[in-house]
Amino acid sequence: FALVSWGSEMCIRDRFPFLSACQCSEGGHTQLTEMFRHSGPAALMDEAEQAQLAELDDTVTVYRGVTTINSDNLLALSWTLDYETADWFARRFDEDGTVYKAQIDKEHIFALFNGRDESEVVLDPKYLKDITQAQEPTQGQELSM
Repeated sequence: FALVSWGSEMCIRDRFPFLSACQCSEGGHTQLTEMFRHSGPAALMDEAEQAQLAELDDTVTVYRGVTTINSDNLLALSWTLDYETADWFARRFDEDGTVYKAQIDKEHIFALFNGRDESEVVLDPKYLKDITQAQEPTQGQELSM
């Protein structure tokens, strides 16, 4: 699947149906990463999402839930700020998947999306640090930021 050059008249939100259908072949992550890198915040997020991203700490804890289908894809662009969301992704398809936790500097997060209540962050995976299997947070423990 080759990504085409997107016109400025089509914002990132309008591109998601195409992106979600994309099965990233070799080089696919690089193409998607470059597309996000060259899109401005206004094209990626609404004002509330931009403000929430700006309020994050300089180093951010992110989570990713994986199943046997995608367990070899930890260096992915899509993570979440929310442990419960990652846990849902790990358990979908009736699987007992795994939730991973990592750190990333905020400067390497391209966008934050709340449209599906997932607290999704799209990031440059080559800057993920300290990827470990996450333990379920105890009550009252801060999940992100």
